[in-house]
Amino acid sequence: FLLCEQMFQTYQNIRSVCKGIREVCKGPLRFATSDHITNDLLVNPILQFKKDYPLVTPSIYTGTPDEIVEHILKTECEFGLLFSRPLLPQIDYQVLREEQMLLVCQPDLWKKNKKASVNKTLKEVISNSGYISSLGALLQTRPSKVLKELFGEMPKISLETNNQEAQKRFCIEGGGVAYLSKFMVEEEVKSEKLFSIPMDDLHEFNLWIARRKGRHLSLSARTFLQFLRDNLDL
Repeated sequence: FLLCEQMFQTYQNIRSVCKGIREVCKGPLRFATSDHITNDLLVNPILQFKKDYPLVTPSIYTGTPDEIVEHILKTECEFGLLFSRPLLPQIDYQVLREEQMLLVCQPDLWKKNKKASVNKTLKEVISNSGYISSLGALLQTRPSKVLKELFGEMPKISLETNNQEAQKRFCIEGGGVAYLSKFMVEEEVKSEKLFSIPMDDLHEFNLWIARRKGRHLSLSARTFLQFLRDNLDL
């Protein structure tokens, strides 16, 4: 079955190369991703892509990684963009690029708890205000492993939510320390709404392209993904 899938994929690729001479990039661009990737990473690239390809209409579903993969399997979306990989045999993953993380808190919160060193100040902030976590830290699943690598131990959790934008908003309002993708908080750090805590060995996570194995992507999807590879820093 897998060999047949590869054979049909090769056949579709050959057809696409032949059709590409006269094929026009137009129609729906259906993909799935998370709320923070949409809001903080894709707005400018999508608007620029629309200028270059005005006949393409993006159709974006936002959800959790499991929901994203489900939409791909149901063929409601051609591909997904996500950081976590639900490991299913029908899904193929490719790295789009690496994204750096930043540990941030409200500037006044940092000043209020200021000690002789960064580590001592960080411990004081977490002791008083806690850490804003993704879902799963309290149940000791994957996010807790990342926290142990970052802090050396499990920090005090002030709240947890699977909504990255909510984590950022709570952090801006002084709800505690948050560990967020750099692209999410760059503007807030520049405007001093958030303080980037100077830490060594911050993580970098892969931003993955997820697609159903054996499924041929439309010209709009292929063109958009190549556009992202070339212009994601817009």
